[in-house]
Amino acid sequence: METLMNAQRTNRSTLQTARSALAVERHLARFYRDTANRMRPFDLGISRLLDTLATERDQQRRQLQSLIHAMFGNQADLRSPCERRLRNLAIKHFFVIDHGDAAALLSRAMRLERRASRFYERCADRERYSQLHQLYRHLARYAGHRTEVLTDAAEAFVAQALPHP
Repeated sequence: METLMNAQRTNRSTLQTARSALAVERHLARFYRDTANRMRPFDLGISRLLDTLATERDQQRRQLQSLIHAMFGNQADLRSPCERRLRNLAIKHFFVIDHGDAAALLSRAMRLERRASRFYERCADRERYSQLHQLYRHLARYAGHRTEVLTDAAEAFVAQALPHP
């Protein structure tokens, strides 16, 4: 009986973590899509990069959902109980109108990716199911890679904005 209760507790904990991970993926995809739309009139290249990141986040969310459904069945409720809307307070107006706005949004994106990487590392450290453990490790590595891509894009953007002597 105690073993069954421990298994149920583990499953509940795993589902709570998965719900949080899905919420992270949804929020970041929405952030990237919104930021790409805001950036489009100002810098089409960065806008396309952000669209790509949104698509990747959507793919990762579907991959995580598929794994959870395969492990726990379709009856698993994957809605996060406390999903919060991402605050998009990097700039005060909708469209990006200068380099400062763009830099602020890119900086926010880098912070969100670093935070996501740390979150997935913690998830992987706690996860007992090997498939989820491996997926969380992958998501953490990929968030680290995205941080590097965004850093490179931000550096190139800043270099482009600087006046040439």
